[in-house]
Amino acid sequence: MIPIPDLDFLHTQTARQKNLAEAFDIVTRAIRSTLAHHAEVYTRRKHDFIAWKCRSQLCFVWLITYNSFTFRLKSTYDASQSLTAKFWPPVKAARTYWNSPESAALREHYQFELSFIAADLPLVASPDLVRFVNSTFEPGVNHESIWRWPIFAHDESYPEYAWTVQAETEYERRRKINESKEQRLAVLRSLSGQPM
Repeated sequence: MIPIPDLDFLHTQTARQKNLAEAFDIVTRAIRSTLAHHAEVYTRRKHDFIAWKCRSQLCFVWLITYNSFTFRLKSTYDASQSLTAKFWPPVKAARTYWNSPESAALREHYQFELSFIAADLPLVASPDLVRFVNSTFEPGVNHESIWRWPIFAHDESYPEYAWTVQAETEYERRRKINESKEQRLAVLRSLSGQPM
């Protein structure tokens, strides 16, 4: 991973994209390794999208960036635009008829957003990821039936929205650094007579 500077304006979009690509590869390898020969895995790096089907059950997740140093596992969308008909043939019907069973299969799952940083990758890119995502696609899924992923379950908003402890700590640390820089700039502007 390319180190991301503490101050927001110092990071480059290229570094952020390279880090996402590296995290995406690590997570994809972990999913493939966990599922081995039990499922077909499908990725669309351009969409930051990973899907797998096992015994006719489709599961999917997006791996995106939240900010310059935080990654997010997200499953809050209808996947019809990220799936191809070759991988999941019912996607054609899902795109055509909103109320079709095929369309429902692509949007009726437990939606979540889980945030983590590069230091958390060894715990995220693990069999626990597959176990968690699979549990969000179980028929009749509800808040109580979702598997409690230890690195996220401490968060009171889990499973809909959660951060790892390391990600929360790093976010707060960087927020304070950036706020203090903004305060210093405001003082300097006021002393020099520049508008705020």
